[in-house]
Amino acid sequence: MPDPRYLPLVCLWILPAYLQLLKPSAPLSAANVTARRLEIDVICECVFNITGSHAAGRNLIFVSDQIRTDLSTSLLRRADRSSKIISSATDITRNVGFFLFVYDAVDASFVEMLARLPPNDVMRFVVVFDFQDRIVLRRIQTVLEEFWLHRIIDVIVLVPFRVSKNVRVYTYHPYSPTRCAETGPPVLIDVWNAANKAFLNRGDLFGRTKKVFNLYGCPLKCVGIHRPPESTIRHLADNTWYLTGTGNKAFRFIERHMNFTANIALYQKSEQNKNQKTQINSSTSTYHSYFDIAFGKFIRMLDFKPNTDFIAENQMDCFTWAVPHGIGQQPSIWTNYVIEFSALSWLIIAISIIVVSLVIRIIVQRLRIRHPDWSTYNFILFWTFSTFIGATVKVKSKRSPLRVFAAQWLLYSLVITAGYQAYLGSLMTVPRTEPELDRQIDLLNTSLNLVGRREMFHVLNESATNSLEFERLVRRFFILPPIDFKTVINRMIYQRDLAVFTSKRELIYYAQRRRSRANDERKIHVFSDCVLRSYTSAFMLFKGSPFQHPIRSLLTRLFETGIYQNWDTDNVRDEIYHNIIFFKETVLILRELYGAFIVLFAGLGLSFMVFFAEMFVNIFYQTKH
Repeated sequence: MPDPRYLPLVCLWILPAYLQLLKPSAPLSAANVTARRLEIDVICECVFNITGSHAAGRNLIFVSDQIRTDLSTSLLRRADRSSKIISSATDITRNVGFFLFVYDAVDASFVEMLARLPPNDVMRFVVVFDFQDRIVLRRIQTVLEEFWLHRIIDVIVLVPFRVSKNVRVYTYHPYSPTRCAETGPPVLIDVWNAANKAFLNRGDLFGRTKKVFNLYGCPLKCVGIHRPPESTIRHLADNTWYLTGTGNKAFRFIERHMNFTANIALYQKSEQNKNQKTQINSSTSTYHSYFDIAFGKFIRMLDFKPNTDFIAENQMDCFTWAVPHGIGQQPSIWTNYVIEFSALSWLIIAISIIVVSLVIRIIVQRLRIRHPDWSTYNFILFWTFSTFIGATVKVKSKRSPLRVFAAQWLLYSLVITAGYQAYLGSLMTVPRTEPELDRQIDLLNTSLNLVGRREMFHVLNESATNSLEFERLVRRFFILPPIDFKTVINRMIYQRDLAVFTSKRELIYYAQRRRSRANDERKIHVFSDCVLRSYTSAFMLFKGSPFQHPIRSLLTRLFETGIYQNWDTDNVRDEIYHNIIFFKETVLILRELYGAFIVLFAGLGLSFMVFFAEMFVNIFYQTKH
């Protein structure tokens, strides 16, 4: 508080300025009006050049609370019809586009307005200053700091300079060799030349390459999820992290190319980490942007939150059941004699026998073969079947069409019967695998305890609304306590009273790991078909994160070059490991019998050609004589 002795002098100093403010402002002269119009023209030309080249289909959006100066009114009047005027109190939460803010010294804060914006990675922001006699960088930095508070980096500030009549374009680089996650001083990226009506550099004003592609070793808060085999995370005794798996390899690749230092925290279920300071719930962390990057393996069906984004979902995860080995129903002994071919193959073989017998019948009638055995269709059908199975037949024909056709038919029969006998012989010499339970509907008819993690229960429960089968599963489903999953696998193998529902790759991972360490031949059976599928991603970020674009571009390069698929080869190899996954019985399908049927139809065609040739020759000789 000032000294009371100097209070009269202070009043005398302030009074003239106060009286000057009370006077009505004099109207602008014609020259001032013209100059002001030219200034507004320069700003409008610059703004609409930016919107025309950088809007990319986004609507130009004005905020109604800011339409109170001649500059904002002129911008709104000259905007095209696609522009929108919204209210900062109600409509701003439902609009995404190209926002145009006008800086007003009376109400210069954008914090409340930005807080109501929906987080999004496609919005662009332009803050327009009025003409300045001198550039005050601190004022520009204050505006940019408000945008960085909400992690918005696609923003530029236009500052017209009255001396040169040019418009300077500023932005900020939150990461540099001297600072981390701070706006720092504004960065001049381009200048609008009012005389030429063009920018000097003509580059991308909203480019992110210099903003977030190189973080200069700055620390980022990263949370990793343990979901083997794609993401295996262990905290070692020396306070370091052991990361393996496809998702973690991608994370290390991005960490190296974006040049940041990862401060890693492990995500586990909240029940397990109440007393563990290094383990945080990743979904909640990402939702509130407490963490910069979440990595590992995130499943949309399990981990999706309204305020999160999955980066590059290009893989599907399979959820199915695992049961003890060899608990299926023992098949009938006659199964060994019919499983060699698929149902369609058996049908085509039966049809071929009938068609061939009909063709032979037609040939016999047309050639007028007078042998008594060829006169009845029953004999022809019996002869066709006998030749097919390789039985001895004494009745032969001396006519060429029938001989040609019979030769091709015998070749076809030889191929089919040889395949059948070889398969049947292998079944007799090498016993079939133990019968496996491989259908979910059959699982309901067993006395096994159906178990899984809590999120698996929620997934099945959501599916129960549309399926009676899932509803029955949910009624018998038990939620596993927060224990090591290896314990569950061991109980399934030794006590044989559990059926576990989870990711297929995770089941294979734990089963193979137990088998290699225990040197035990006992194994589990994983259903061959998927019960549910869901998209997965190696990264999850909060919506509007500034790191979405660089991570997505780097992952795209990994996918397009095949590096990511090469990293995933080990996981794919585990899936086809024959000592863990039960394979269905191999049957000869129609595609594998393609060659035999080609021989059959080629023989039909050739025999018909010989048949028509013999008829033509017969007619020719009859006409001649």
